[in-house]
Amino acid sequence: MAEIDLADDLEDARHYLENALGPDYNDALVRAYLEAAPEMVRFVEANTHVRFEPSLLPDYEPSHAGAHVGRTMFTKDFDGREMGALLRRLRPARAELTLQGMQFNFADAAIAMKVTRSPKAALYMLRLLGRFITDKLRHGRTTRLVGGNALAARLLLSAAECGVALRAETAAVELIEEEGAVRGLMVEHQGKRSPVRARFGVVLASGGYGANDAMRRMHLVQPDEAWSYQPRECSGDGISMAQRLGGRHITDNAANAIWMPMSVEHNPTGEDRTFAHFALDRHLPGAIAVNDKGIRFVNEAFHYQHFVNTMNTLGLKRAYLIMDHRFLRRYGAGLVRPAPFRFGKHLRSGYLMRGRSILELSRMLDLPPGALASTVARYNDGARRGADPEFRRGEDVYSTAMGDLDHTPNPNVAPIKDGPFYAITLHPGDLCTVSGLEADGEARVIGAEGAPIEGLYAAGLDMNSLVRGHYPAGGLAIGPAMTFGYIAAKNIARRSRKNLVHELLP
Repeated sequence: MAEIDLADDLEDARHYLENALGPDYNDALVRAYLEAAPEMVRFVEANTHVRFEPSLLPDYEPSHAGAHVGRTMFTKDFDGREMGALLRRLRPARAELTLQGMQFNFADAAIAMKVTRSPKAALYMLRLLGRFITDKLRHGRTTRLVGGNALAARLLLSAAECGVALRAETAAVELIEEEGAVRGLMVEHQGKRSPVRARFGVVLASGGYGANDAMRRMHLVQPDEAWSYQPRECSGDGISMAQRLGGRHITDNAANAIWMPMSVEHNPTGEDRTFAHFALDRHLPGAIAVNDKGIRFVNEAFHYQHFVNTMNTLGLKRAYLIMDHRFLRRYGAGLVRPAPFRFGKHLRSGYLMRGRSILELSRMLDLPPGALASTVARYNDGARRGADPEFRRGEDVYSTAMGDLDHTPNPNVAPIKDGPFYAITLHPGDLCTVSGLEADGEARVIGAEGAPIEGLYAAGLDMNSLVRGHYPAGGLAIGPAMTFGYIAAKNIARRSRKNLVHELLP
């Protein structure tokens, strides 16, 4: 944090998590994480291609004591050309979060919103577009990688250079247990099974169970209404294998997924397109979300876990993001890009609904007569003063940071007044599941008798959420995943050295 001239310490971070998690706070796990995370970051930056950069993103629950700005880090953009032929093995970023395959980081997105109002922004975007076109001609895809795609690329290249055997299209099907300890696993490739031996341990990190319909129905709220961003390979294999050896799957978290409001464009001739509303629309001034009665129900600018937790608590299967023409052209919304991009196809598909007046839009959404008009009028009454008396939008540091900082006096609030008016349907979706295996501060999976299963570790989404389904800060899936993976590797290394010494002694 010294890079952005901010001071923080472990005890402040621990105190914040203790306050934010309440009775779900686990002191041993939290301390293990906080102590190892800086060491992990230093190790990967010194020994791999992974590089991070600081951010000014606030903690997500700023009302709790110990909250701070700058604890979330981003992966630095990466030039995929450094990967050579390995680039073909990297899964592209989700198409919905790109512009025809061209990736954007948060800074790019903020600049893109100004492209019709700022020559400097337009020139910047033209340069990105030129790079993208060149990449498509030479490589068939973008080589400017950002965010999670950049992290995956950096890790993939590092693993390959370290001689790690990378087996694609190979499923883990069974753990090998010998004399009470895990000594490897059985894998299946093209219908053929074979053993992979591991003398000192197996680390489960198979990505949770977001693509397993049966497990979703058992453990998630409103599973029939949810859309998930998890790949089809995330089917709960790691959790299931551990359970067969006595591992305990923790499912009584505050939430068993990282929730995200999603919108879906149905395509009769191809796959549906699902957009995750992280930011860049619902936080911005001039849009509100209403329920199926046409009434606001949440601070739209607060974090995504809070937004969908509220939907789940109220039993909402859908909500509507309401905006005016000025908002749509200035900021865009979901899959609809801001000016100068056209949006007729989204109207034709039914993804975007348009009414000449609020009353007409309300009828199109089949909302109770007059309800939406009353809601918008009540919101506008405060918005004209830059205020939101009902939900206090823009009064916390997180919401403010996610708003339009060029808009005053409130970066999250503006009237909805310039017709025509538009709506996009939002559904309760998830980025990933977070209910996983019980593990200790050494990332060891705990067995039925309450003791670690020898040789079995869990990290990532196969390990139960450090924050038990709360979401007090950004990156609380990938951060613990990398940290507890690092902890597991250190534990395995210590065990292997001890074993080697024992074997060498007469």
